[in-house]
Amino acid sequence: LFSGIFIREISNLPDTQPNLLPPKPQSKNLVHNIIAKISDNLPPLLTFTSNNNDTKPVINLLLPLSGRFPIFMRFLKMYQEVCINNWERTRLYVILYRSEETPSDYERTLDLVYAVNTRIKNYKDKASDIIVIDGKNESFSRANALQRALDVLKDDDLALFIDVDIVFDQNFLERVRRNTVRNK
Repeated sequence: LFSGIFIREISNLPDTQPNLLPPKPQSKNLVHNIIAKISDNLPPLLTFTSNNNDTKPVINLLLPLSGRFPIFMRFLKMYQEVCINNWERTRLYVILYRSEETPSDYERTLDLVYAVNTRIKNYKDKASDIIVIDGKNESFSRANALQRALDVLKDDDLALFIDVDIVFDQNFLERVRRNTVRNK
């Protein structure tokens, strides 16, 4: 269904053939833009739909986290801009563990999530929820964290495993909805 995309760098060409070199990209997101355009033009696969066709299904983002507070601040800012401010139907589950290297990050993360949730509490029906699942003083384990979050969800909920370093936009969320096959 999907033909492979191959990107290769052309280098060491003689100066006599300058027209063979592609123009330098203006953006660091060249590959992202190419993949997004191709994905947007592909016919949708079996779509993950809800019983009510007027609403998009909620995407449950599962984020395991231990320490890394500055990176989480950046991620949460992006989540606010992409999901909360645009009324996206998402729910962010932060599976939070204490970090031995940066023990204060745990409380700082809780405070930040509380502050964001307080600002959006009046819009609970329309805005994106942020839920913290406590790592219960266990050692950080990505697999255990993701399983803990999956245990909270229903069997037919749309779950997306995500890392705190990931950057996404609304187009990405739409592609997730459009290209997800129920029960797969």
